[in-house]
Amino acid sequence: VRGHAHWMGLGILSICLSLMLAFLDAPARVKTLGSAVIGIGALIYPVSWIYMGFKTTALGIEASQEAALPFVAFSVPFVLFGLIICLYYLIRQTFR
Repeated sequence: VRGHAHWMGLGILSICLSLMLAFLDAPARVKTLGSAVIGIGALIYPVSWIYMGFKTTALGIEASQEAALPFVAFSVPFVLFGLIICLYYLIRQTFR
């Protein structure tokens, strides 16, 4: 259930941020990079919850969380980096 909820939330977030980036005054490469890293992070993070759910029955809760940690550690910085790009160009364009 958590994987599904995170997938829906991050999916909406990634679409909204990608659309926002499309309308901001940013270089094309930055727009592509921002949308790509948000999309990659938003795709991988919910998979970690689903992976953890499958591993919980065999390993238990704590061990399954540790097994899913590499996925989370890989995906969260991607989403944060894309969010920082969006916020930077939004603030830059707002105060211009």
